[in-house]
Amino acid sequence: LGDPTGTSGSDDAPTGPGAGTAAGHGAADRSETPVAVTREDSRYYARMNITVENDFGGASSSQVRMTTMNGAAQFYAGGNGGYVLLAQLYGTGETEQEARDALDALAFDASDSLAGGKLSLEFTVREELVDDSPVPLPPLTASTQSFQNGGSLRITLPASPAHDLGGQTTNGAVRSSGLHGSAFSGDTTNGGVSVDGDFEGVTASTTNGGIDLDGTYNTVEATTSNGGISGRLAWGRSGHANLQTSNGDIDVGLVSDDDTGFDVSARTTNGRVTLDIDGDSASGNGAQSARSPGYDGKDVQVQIDAETTNGRITIQTV
Repeated sequence: LGDPTGTSGSDDAPTGPGAGTAAGHGAADRSETPVAVTREDSRYYARMNITVENDFGGASSSQVRMTTMNGAAQFYAGGNGGYVLLAQLYGTGETEQEARDALDALAFDASDSLAGGKLSLEFTVREELVDDSPVPLPPLTASTQSFQNGGSLRITLPASPAHDLGGQTTNGAVRSSGLHGSAFSGDTTNGGVSVDGDFEGVTASTTNGGIDLDGTYNTVEATTSNGGISGRLAWGRSGHANLQTSNGDIDVGLVSDDDTGFDVSARTTNGRVTLDIDGDSASGNGAQSARSPGYDGKDVQVQIDAETTNGRITIQTV
């Protein structure tokens, strides 16, 4: 089957002065701000920004990967047809020198390659290695934070073409807004994951944080340990959604029409399940299920599986 949502594969090339062409696509421009040091309460913070920007090479699709630590990874639609990446790096310490040393221990890598009409971008914030070992930082004390450096990454991309996006961080949010494409993947440890846009497949994973999804998808894998899952989900073709949390509520609306049917199963250990699927309803403790009337005859058939341990589950068609 094709993709009636237009969320996968190639798409129209971007428009605007920054859209560029394959023949004219060259190395990205990179600029850095001077290091600025401030004192906030009893700690010093050393900060600097790095900007990377380029045209889109007339690409009809893209793959963008962003990996950082102790900061957010964010994807937004906008700009003039090209892309702009902003890396906001910081180091902190009990003295100005400790803060500067913590910032100096970070490295920022950027790559930009164009082949076969596809633009591949990768941006990484990491700890610099010296002789295959991380640069040593001053020892932590009881008065310091659990981390001493990190960075947030924010990229602005043209709304078209279709994108394959992946963001990963340890302590921070992963977010996408206004974009669409074949896939979105967001992975964090302490922070939320949110997606506002249409993707063929979405994978959202966090340990301590919530997940919020709003768009048209074909497959959804959303997993958190300590946080809720919410959203408004639509489907362009048959697919499934797996919604899993341990400590949190699941509250999801399913966009329904005459061609789409839902088969929903939901389970909770400590909480209540409430389902209302095109008029077929179920409520109570433990496991519950509901199904759209005439499900077997629907052109688009979607299976929903939702589970939490401590929390309520509410799933209804809208």
